[in-house]
Order: sequence, then structure tokens, then C-alpha cells
Amino acid sequence: MKYALFDCDGTLLDSMPMWINLATDVMASYGVDLPREAERETASMSHEDAAKFYADTFLNGVGAEELAKKFSATLEENYSERLALKPHVREVLDALRERGVPMAVASSTDAYLLEMCLKRLGLRDYFLFVQTVDNSGHSKNSDAYFKLACEKLGCAPENVLFFDDALYALERARKNGLVTVAVQDDTQMDHDAEIHAAGNYYINDFSEIKIDEWFAE
Repeated sequence: MKYALFDCDGTLLDSMPMWINLATDVMASYGVDLPREAERETASMSHEDAAKFYADTFLNGVGAEELAKKFSATLEENYSERLALKPHVREVLDALRERGVPMAVASSTDAYLLEMCLKRLGLRDYFLFVQTVDNSGHSKNSDAYFKLACEKLGCAPENVLFFDDALYALERARKNGLVTVAVQDDTQMDHDAEIHAAGNYYINDFSEIKIDEWFAE
């Protein structure tokens, strides 16, 4: 049996533009035109650390805690009300479910955000579990993260098709023996050649998934 493991942001959800503009939009609500170099400096920070950096550097009278709450509220609004699926995702998930393919989510986004979004979209019951960095205790860029996902699926890595748009995740999953499907996303075009190479397969959108071939018994 083959199993399907999906990243969420940029793979199932058309959410990467929101993430890219998150800090700019939040800071604009305080009248700050955020420099791109500041966004690059905070790219690997937690929301709490980024909020402290932005508050200390650009804001007077606004504390890091207040700013972190603003970031969280903006994310919650997007995941609970706005974010939509990428093209053809629902049809493919329906087809895989009908075929009896076990499916799960493997993401770095906080679990509560994904849970509320997937429930709103009527898709939570499609997945056996939603594994994230915060509920697994492992970075997505770690061997332990993917080993845990395979253990929870109850199968060998070579029986898992892992779908993701991010280069680091595809490389890490492939290193751990999963079959990788690189998913094109417009926000990742600077790394498209490397992403293409990191996938056992490459798709521009979900309509290119070869269900009968890739999920054959």
C-alpha cells in the first residue's frame, strides 16, 4: 500500500503570499514601512523573537507582547476565514480517499492554525493526523521529523509519497527514503531548478498527479 503525506502551506493551501507579506502588513498597521532587509533578518526567528526585534527597532510605545498578539491574530484570521486550497487539491484528495489511500499532513505551521483551516474547508477528516513542529517536538528539517511521520503512518518510508514546495523539506524527506513530489509554487521560483531536482516527481499543480501510476498497489 502507498501512503500520502502532504505539506500544507504552498502545497495544499495557497498561503505563501500571505506568509511573505505577513510582517509587512502587520507593521503597516502601525504606520511602519518595513525594510526588506529587516524581514530577511527575522526569517528564521519565531514570531515572538521577530515581534521583539520589530518592536525594539521600529516602534515606540508598542511592546513585543502586543505585537506578537497582533501577528497571531492576523494568522488566525487568515487560517480561520480566508485561505483557500490550491487548484485541483480537493479533487485529488477526494480521489485518493475513494481509493483508500491513507493520508496525513506534515507541516511546520502551528497545529491549531492548520486544524481550524482544514476543519473550515471540510478536509480534516481526510487525514489520519496533522504533524507539525510544535506537536512533534522536531524541526521539519530533521531526520526525526520524517521518521516519526512514517512511524505514525505505520509504513516504510519508501511507501510514502511526500508532497512539498520547500527545497529543504524535499531534500530531508528524500534523504530519509520517502518518495518526494516537488510542488511548484510561485513564491519558490528562485529555487525552482533545485526544487525540481529534489523531487522524484515534479508537478506544476495537483492535476498532474498520476494517481493510478503513483499509488498502484
